[in-house]
Amino acid sequence: MKNKEENLNKTPKGYINKLHFIYIIICLVIVILAILAYTIWDNEAAGVGLNNAATASSIVLAVVAIVMTIVDIAGQRKTVSDLKDTAETLEENLIQTNKSLETVATLENQLTETMESILKSQQELQHGISKIQHSFGSGEAIDKEKLVDQLELLKNKTVVMPSHVRVVNRQNDINEYKNRFEIRDRILLVLKTRKEFSITEILESPAVSSLGIKRSALKYELTRLVEQGIVQNNNGRYGLKRRT
Repeated sequence: MKNKEENLNKTPKGYINKLHFIYIIICLVIVILAILAYTIWDNEAAGVGLNNAATASSIVLAVVAIVMTIVDIAGQRKTVSDLKDTAETLEENLIQTNKSLETVATLENQLTETMESILKSQQELQHGISKIQHSFGSGEAIDKEKLVDQLELLKNKTVVMPSHVRVVNRQNDINEYKNRFEIRDRILLVLKTRKEFSITEILESPAVSSLGIKRSALKYELTRLVEQGIVQNNNGRYGLKRRT
């Protein structure tokens, strides 16, 4: 019930429900037939008149059916377009997620290799220290050159962090935010030139087409602007929201 009330509140002003439109047409046809039947009831040509009225009613109903079919086709096209944009957005998100997973997997492998190198270096250091203690622990005179050589050997065995370890920074995120703000500014620049635009018209405008963005990215930013109350969506046509 609550959802139905919300849908009614979102219905544009002056909008007539399709079902109510059908009811009105049927009632008008019945009234017309009743008037015709009453006026020519005693006439000898009543049968012919009623046949003509039935034919006229059929024509009216056929026209109504054609109009409703056209409206329904337009709605289906809009739905297909929305599904296409959603699919493109999901594809882009999937690609970004896969890249993030690859980065995490690479970092995991690098950390594993580094930990193994540290563990191996610790074991070698312990072995070298034990060897030095055994060599000079008997109280004999210490050979400085030999000691220096042993310490140099231990120094060379200390672990060094691999140079290929890449530190992940936030530069990609910063660039993404810059691109989004640039798209947003270009959209607002285009919308200031006229009252309303379709997505295709905005995408083909020089200010936006020069960015080389996809339709899904453009629609995502338009949706955000609509949610923020900056832009209004009038049956698929976008314009700046008027301040009252």
